[in-house]
Amino acid sequence: MGLFSEILGPRKKEVSLADLKATHYDATSNEDLKEYWRWTDNKSVDASLDPATREKLRKRARYEVANNSYALGCALAIADAVVGSGPRLQVLGVDSKDLTKEIE
Repeated sequence: MGLFSEILGPRKKEVSLADLKATHYDATSNEDLKEYWRWTDNKSVDASLDPATREKLRKRARYEVANNSYALGCALAIADAVVGSGPRLQVLGVDSKDLTKEIE
């Protein structure tokens, strides 16, 4: 036995694909999952977001941001990442760095 064999111990038996009994948990059907998957449908995202649904989601999201500090923090972080801090003036073509800094 080598040094690594002593540290790691004996090798484990190789497992073949035929030995595995894998399944998709989400594809199983039982009483526990029946309630969980009750509201699912086969509509696409665009089809499921009709104008009335979008309006309701907007109202609820605005309510959450107004009354939940975690939601507000998430909204501000996303806005900062997407929009940034806003436009900034950048002066080009002026030889003097002091003048450029003063104008900006």
